[in-house]
Amino acid sequence: MARDRRQVLAIAIGVIVPVLAVAYWLALPRYLQNDETMSPTIGRGDMVVIARGRTIRRNDLIAFHARDKDTVYMTRVIGVAGDNVQLHDGHVELNGKALDEPYAGENTANTYWPVGRMKVAPDHFLVMTDNHGPGMSSRQWSSIGRDQVVGRAVFLVSGTRGFVLLR
Repeated sequence: MARDRRQVLAIAIGVIVPVLAVAYWLALPRYLQNDETMSPTIGRGDMVVIARGRTIRRNDLIAFHARDKDTVYMTRVIGVAGDNVQLHDGHVELNGKALDEPYAGENTANTYWPVGRMKVAPDHFLVMTDNHGPGMSSRQWSSIGRDQVVGRAVFLVSGTRGFVLLR
């Protein structure tokens, strides 16, 4: 039994270490989560590796530069070009239907939305943190432009969950 565990651990290390080394060697951007705004998907202290040049789709986790260009945020894309998004009874509606958020944390009720319905412009995204209450999102900024996007999250390294491949 102990021998089997050691073999599995050796194989896991043999896979994870080279993948991390290649990611570092390729200088993929990395993002360190420093709060609970993306909980439970990404926890405080988790490191997320970002891939540039990927197509961004609804539900993708992305890193983007705030308008000040100094701050980088990690959020989830909830709306893409052409989508209509609005807040209704504390919940997000996407194109007239309640947004299904199986990834959402405990704090999912939204009480602040600066405008009624938002139509996402071409080359823009609406973003929101998984833990809606405390996070900065399109509720504060409106949409973000494609030029602000650093890239899409591809995997994370977690102290509690290990190596996790993201969609």
